[in-house]
Amino acid sequence: MSKKKREAIVALHAEGCTTKDIEKLLKVPIRTVQNVLKRYRETGSTDDRHRSGRPRTSCTPENKHQRTNKKESWRKEERELSRELGIADGSVRNIVKKDLKLKSIKLQKTYVLTPAIN
Repeated sequence: MSKKKREAIVALHAEGCTTKDIEKLLKVPIRTVQNVLKRYRETGSTDDRHRSGRPRTSCTPENKHQRTNKKESWRKEERELSRELGIADGSVRNIVKKDLKLKSIKLQKTYVLTPAIN
């Protein structure tokens, strides 16, 4: 659920709307409304909770600096870049795809076309 919708639920509740009214207005399940209000009472915020899990290794300060360099020299091959950075090829692909929002391409050699001679 979007943050805007959660904030709308809290705002409507603060105005005095019941959970049933909020359910009908925003077209969300009543259980969702109850959960959002419960979390708001507990934490005082509608923000997403911190997720557990292994932190991404591609988000280290050195690699963040390299991301800007990758944007500038995007033609450099990923394998070459991974050797320079000393990280795995897959991590470089993740940085390029998820963080830089770029598509991975492999430059291919092509034939040079010349005008036809008649």
